[in-house]
Amino acid sequence: VNLVKMKVVAHAAGVDLKIEKAPPSGVPELTVGSSVVRYTGAILRCLGKMFENSSLYGTCFVETAQVDSWLDWTELEFGAGESPNTEAALERLEKHLETRTFLVGQRFSVADA
Repeated sequence: VNLVKMKVVAHAAGVDLKIEKAPPSGVPELTVGSSVVRYTGAILRCLGKMFENSSLYGTCFVETAQVDSWLDWTELEFGAGESPNTEAALERLEKHLETRTFLVGQRFSVADA
């Protein structure tokens, strides 16, 4: 699932993301120049912020904070596989999306990946 999220965000950002074999630690890594970014959330944030004219990470400070909130919420609710709160988390997500198409703002963002 995490690799799919990264591919979706990379595609939306116009980044040609090449997925290589996972490192021995099993932690996903993104190499940007000579720097390495580790873990899914950090990689998604990096891809979302990589280009100045992109709205993938929100269009203002509040939307950026909302994207962060949804990324953190997703990791807490679904990051460890089957959670005892999965049903309640899905209900919350469905309720939020009853009146909107996207999790944050009026366009696709990193939060939607």
